[in-house]
Formats: sequence, C-alpha cells, structure tokens
Amino acid sequence: MSDTLALEKASAGRFVLRGDLRADNVAALLPQLPVTADRCKLDLAQVKNVDSAGLALLLEWQLRLQAAGGGLLLQSAPDQLIRLAQISSVDTILGLSINDSRDAKENDGA
Repeated sequence: MSDTLALEKASAGRFVLRGDLRADNVAALLPQLPVTADRCKLDLAQVKNVDSAGLALLLEWQLRLQAAGGGLLLQSAPDQLIRLAQISSVDTILGLSINDSRDAKENDGA
C-alpha cells in the first residue's frame, strides 16, 4: 500500500507535494493541478517514491502551464525522479539534473 499523494499550496505560486508519486495516486491529483500564466514552484522534498506515471504527471503539468504562458520549477527533486527523467530523456523538459537537485536543496530559501 502506498502513501497518499497530496498537493498543498505553501504560498502564492509555491506548492509542496507529499507522498508517493506513483500510478495508484496520480490520477486523483491531475484535476487539482493549478494552471496559470505564472511560474509555479513545486517542492518535492517530501516525495517518497516515484514511478513513470508520476513522471508523466509532472510532464503533463509542465505542458499545461507552458501552454498557458507559465512554467513549472521543480525544487528538491528526489534522485529517483531525476534518474527516471534522464532515462526517459525528459530531464531537460522538466529542468532536472542531479546537480540542480542538490543546489535547490542547498538554496531552498532563495
């Protein structure tokens, strides 16, 4: 049994994702994703597990935001997500790299 996935608004344009970013959780989250012309920051520090469906959800959100004139900035992405994105050749679409993840964790307040 996986942990529930929850999206919480931390402040204007900043969100926190908690739980398992896996197939059995992502479908319920899709309709909750805000789509604006602004840049949304998503803190992934509390994401425990990720699979390809979780990666697809983030890609879908990024594409929806870009279509609206906005974008998605991922912060504190777990290495598991970054590796999966690299294997799938979508790491650049999401702006992910191992170094970026570590830098974001160190500069979270920036």
